[in-house]
Amino acid sequence: MTDKALENDQIILPLDQFDTPIVQGSSKSLMRETKTSSRDLWQVEIANIRLLENFNARIHDAEYEAHIEWLTGQMLNHGYDPESIMKGIVAREGDEQVLYLKDGYSRFQAIERANNLLPDDKKILRVPMVLAAQGTSIEDMTLDLIRSNAGKRLRPYEQAIVIKRLQRFGMKPEQIANELNFTIQTVNGLLTLAGAPPEIRDMVLSGKVSATTAIQEMTQHGSKAIDRLQTGLKVASANGKTRVTNKHLPGVAFKKAVTKQAHNLYEAAISIKKDPGFDKLAEETQQKLKSLLESLEEAKSDLANPKAAAESEESSRSQEEQAGQHEEA
Repeated sequence: MTDKALENDQIILPLDQFDTPIVQGSSKSLMRETKTSSRDLWQVEIANIRLLENFNARIHDAEYEAHIEWLTGQMLNHGYDPESIMKGIVAREGDEQVLYLKDGYSRFQAIERANNLLPDDKKILRVPMVLAAQGTSIEDMTLDLIRSNAGKRLRPYEQAIVIKRLQRFGMKPEQIANELNFTIQTVNGLLTLAGAPPEIRDMVLSGKVSATTAIQEMTQHGSKAIDRLQTGLKVASANGKTRVTNKHLPGVAFKKAVTKQAHNLYEAAISIKKDPGFDKLAEETQQKLKSLLESLEEAKSDLANPKAAAESEESSRSQEEQAGQHEEA
């Protein structure tokens, strides 16, 4: 969808499968055929650029539309930024060589809109482009969807779609993590997000819940995550909020109260154990209380050990960093 704006809050989702076969052609040969000039980069005519259908991993929604409109405005006011380099790949289709856009779909769409408004002498006819090296695979191109989007980083669900494509190509989560410099937990979390039920997916896309919270709920509660998140949204709405956070989820208030009263509960448990009537409690109840106090005493000893405390702090920090990688830029 490149020639008009989205209407009626329409959302177009990218596909998690891209299987268009690409056979590379000769970059220099095609550039000669199309009389494309080269300074440090190829100066490619817009008319010679083709789009790979369903390759772009962007979600076409109101946020994306606003981004395209902003880019269009920049081009109308300042022209095309020569430092904004597009990426392409030359493919051979039968006896014909064609140039496909590999990176720069948002800019290409903005150029089309700007050219519809610009006078003939101001239209953007050529753009700087670097061409993929010989031997570039579809896996390489797909990885670049995440690697190359430094201007406007892919949103978590968009990243999830790309990672799902890579998995369909046969790449293992460990390999994907290594190629993208992600943790394995991040990759597995995004794969979980890619397979989210429509109810949760829509909540993430609409900003009603963060990707991190959605992944956390699906990982910990499975199919119950839908009801938990919907309940959380009702609680958030009742408190004048439009976004679900952990504090709105079922059971969180109770856990918070338990944490706040932890020391008092610990002291109460010690008092009960010391009480003369303790031996009259049921054997099972006595064992539960003894086991609880033993685990707490063990934790207390660990905190007194600097090495154990440091390891505990490092573990918590690692978990926070892994969760943070899911958040939107």
